[in-house]
Amino acid sequence: MSDGGTTLYFGAAGVFWALRYLGQGLEFDFSTLAERNAREFASFRAYPNHASLLMGDIGVLLLGGDRERLKQRIANNLDLPPKELMWGMPGTMLAALFTGETAL
Repeated sequence: MSDGGTTLYFGAAGVFWALRYLGQGLEFDFSTLAERNAREFASFRAYPNHASLLMGDIGVLLLGGDRERLKQRIANNLDLPPKELMWGMPGTMLAALFTGETAL
């Protein structure tokens, strides 16, 4: 996998999620995907200090990343100005729901 296209929205994380959802999961080192995703979005993210479910690291972390890192990234978005799914806090709250977290 080359750098680029690692996200849930238009990349590898979305493909892995779909395969897992369809019962066709693949063996894969998600830490590698998470590292590539971090490099890919180091300068791309609209809000570089915040997470994104669809366009950043949250989708990758949901698939198999570090659970503590996921909780930190979700908590970091609580005061993020955008109130939409792709870049905003609602996407990370959806991720919290998926993890079963009731309080951060």
